[in-house]
Amino acid sequence: MFFCIFHRLSRCARVQLFVRTPLVYSSDTPDKVREYQQYGKERVAALLEEITAELAARAVKEGYGRIICAGGETSGAVTKRLGFSSYWVGESVAPGVPVMTPAERPDLRLVLKSGNFGQEDFFGRALEITGKAGRRG
Repeated sequence: MFFCIFHRLSRCARVQLFVRTPLVYSSDTPDKVREYQQYGKERVAALLEEITAELAARAVKEGYGRIICAGGETSGAVTKRLGFSSYWVGESVAPGVPVMTPAERPDLRLVLKSGNFGQEDFFGRALEITGKAGRRG
């Protein structure tokens, strides 16, 4: 089952790479969430974090210049997978959520937001602020 989910997401991500700003998220109906959780809440959460981190790494490899990630554990998985050791802190998208630029990749912008906070227009603001330099994605 988990390989199947990754394969579908990976294939979808490859298609999305032709879109200016691909979007990957994990959500479903409460009944479906309960169904997936029968495999173990921690296992499902870890898998989603791993898949999101891998898709972020692939997007960066394909030339996308920004990654906007919500969820504390997911953001941690993404930064670990990308492997940068230091960041420049830039403009704030929201209180406590700056745009970060890896010192090793000045062409890349990361926005990492933990859980359930932020304005209703958070993602729109993040796209606007990170897109100012006209980078792909």
